[in-house]
Amino acid sequence: MWTCPKCKEQIEDQFDSCWKCAGAPVAPSALRAKHAPVALIRVFLVALIFAALFAVGGAGVYGSPFGPGVHPRESAVYAEAILIGPLASLLAIVFHKRLVCLSGVLLVLGALGGIFIGLVVESDFRGVWGKVFAIFVWLPMSIVGARLLLRKPQP
Repeated sequence: MWTCPKCKEQIEDQFDSCWKCAGAPVAPSALRAKHAPVALIRVFLVALIFAALFAVGGAGVYGSPFGPGVHPRESAVYAEAILIGPLASLLAIVFHKRLVCLSGVLLVLGALGGIFIGLVVESDFRGVWGKVFAIFVWLPMSIVGARLLLRKPQP
């Protein structure tokens, strides 16, 4: 049995169109295409939540990362590390419908940029927060980005 996408009527598998409205079943590839934006939105929301948690939680654990006594270069590293995930994910969502490959590239480059800024550049961010962002933000970004890049073109 399959469900007509137009009128939601239940149709037996032996038929290739709906008797009620002549609707055709949805191809499996079309179903997969609808799931990519959900993955992008989830990555964006996780990146945004962790950026907010860092801004609030980081201030409680380490003192304010942007407060007095913090070197401006250090504040810039913090800001770049926490904002690269939400920004790259948001751009991937914006371009997903038109340029799927660009969305994948943006996510992968955003993840690599976050890893570089957060874990390689000399800063206090390399401690606990760098590892947390690597696991919960940059790794999922790179996985979703790679899936978009490796996805087979749809007819």
